Amino acid sequence: MSETQVIRVRYWAAARAAAGIAEEEVAVAGPLTLAELRAEVVGRHAGTRLPEVVGVCSVLVGERPVSSTDPAAVVVQPGETVEFLPPFAAADRSPIGHDELVRRLDSLPPLSVRRQRTRRGDQCRTRPPRDRPRRSGATAATAWCSAVS
Repeated sequence: MSETQVIRVRYWAAARAAAGIAEEEVAVAGPLTLAELRAEVVGRHAGTRLPEVVGVCSVLVGERPVSSTDPAAVVVQPGETVEFLPPFAAADRSPIGHDELVRRLDSLPPLSVRRQRTRRGDQCRTRPPRDRPRRSGATAATAWCSAVS
């Protein structure tokens, strides 16, 4: 009688959103190829964007990156963890043109700006986060711009 073991599958970022869960366990009787495991998890989440997202993901088996290897050649042993990491720079979106970018930026709400007197004259800056202590001088969290008069 064979004992059923599991492979833990973790989803990150867009893969997590598409699957609707952060991780799951896949019951297996023995080793699987990465291609078989991918087909299993895609089948579990039919009707979602997971097939598209998993297709562009980088994959880790344990601590080992295997994205450049043929999925049919990668063997996943029971007890291992497989992680699907989508491109974090929104690679699934098509590029937009300049006019569309300007339109989207114009539709954003304005920043909270306050005027401040400095040695260089009138300046404006965005408010620093309230959870940080205030420091003198400009910090990385402070954006400066010339005042419009």
